[in-house]
Order: sequence, then structure tokens, then C-alpha cells
Amino acid sequence: MARIEERLWLDIAKRLPVGDDIKVIHKGCGQRESLFIKNEADSWWCFCHRCGGTSRIDKQYQRIVQRAPAQTGWFPKATEAFMDSVVKNPRQFADAIKRFRLAGHVSRLTFSPDTMRVYLPDESKNWLGLDVTGGAMVRWYSPTKTAYATAGRQDSAVLVTRDHVKYLDSVAAERRACLVMNRLGERACAAYLASLRPTNVLVQGNHPRAFLAELRAITEKLIYVDG
Repeated sequence: MARIEERLWLDIAKRLPVGDDIKVIHKGCGQRESLFIKNEADSWWCFCHRCGGTSRIDKQYQRIVQRAPAQTGWFPKATEAFMDSVVKNPRQFADAIKRFRLAGHVSRLTFSPDTMRVYLPDESKNWLGLDVTGGAMVRWYSPTKTAYATAGRQDSAVLVTRDHVKYLDSVAAERRACLVMNRLGERACAAYLASLRPTNVLVQGNHPRAFLAELRAITEKLIYVDG
């Protein structure tokens, strides 16, 4: 996530009453008022809804230590737009957004405060979630044990990948994609593709031979793509 230069926002933040916020044009990032600026009791901060850039200045030194929930084997009780969570506290999520390359897809994700996981756009209802605390034993976790997700406009070609960013890129481009991360996920993907019968299956990344054999039996053409 890019850091926004202080000269573009800090003076504005300091002029705001404590607790107030404002949206202004982010210079060099379009002509709409996409830069959210806030003056909080302990800090001044900003977040750009357009580019995902952020910055924060603490009024006094504070360190936020995030901890993973004591349990991870449940479905999220509630979710909210990840963008809303980031706007509320950009510093809490800045590291995860950078580490997992999510900046270009923040608006497509959801977040659960009770599981502290970010969830992908997905029609399979497996709730494959990414831990954003850095403290969970398992980075990607599904309460169904099926690490699989699928979304995007149905077409004659479907992308199968183990890379969540490639998956999100495909969904953003309105192309159908399947994300698989374990054997149960591969089985779920194969079952879905068997029902869909796409003309082409685009395979990105490394996959077990047994899974590739299943895919060859399902589709007319298996195409390996770079990336």
C-alpha cells in the first residue's frame, strides 16, 4: 500500500476538530473527492478510496498488537465491507494489505470482526478466509475444511488457480475463476466444473497430477497459462 505524502493531507487533518473527518481531492489521483482525512484523539490519518494509499501520524506513541481469536473453527457471525473496516482503522490493516497484495481489491472483500479474517467474493459458501492478525496458526482457513472459492461471470473458459490475487484479478475482469488450496478444494472444483462443462479450463500455477487428470477428463481443452 502506497504511503501518501504528508504535504497532501496533514495540514488539513490538523485543522479539523477532534473526531471530525473530511473528503478532498487526492492530487495526482483523479478529480473526485477520494481522499478521506480524519483527526482522532490519538492520531491524524488519511486513506484514498481510489488508489488505496494511506498515511497516519500518531499524536503520541501507541502500538497496536493484534491477536488472533482463540477459536478459528466457526463461520463468521457478521461481516462488513472490508473498505469500511480499513477506513475506520487503516493502520490495523496496512500490513496485511501490503503483504498479501490486496490494495487493488479492497472494495471486493469483506471482513468479519469476530474471526478477524478477510473473505473473498465467493459463491461456494465455504467462507475461505485470510487471517489479518498474523497470529493465527493457519493463514487461509475454511470452516467447511474445503479451501475453495468460485466467482465471476460464467463463460466458456474458467481459470483454476492457487493464487488469490490471480483469482481476484479474474473476478474483477468479470471472468469465472476457481481458487483451490487443498485436496477437498480440488474435489469441489472438479465437481463444479463437471456440472458446468466449460469448453476451456485455464490452469495457472502448479497443481497435483491427479487434479490435472480430473480436469482433463472434464473439459474439451486444458490450457496452461503463465503468471
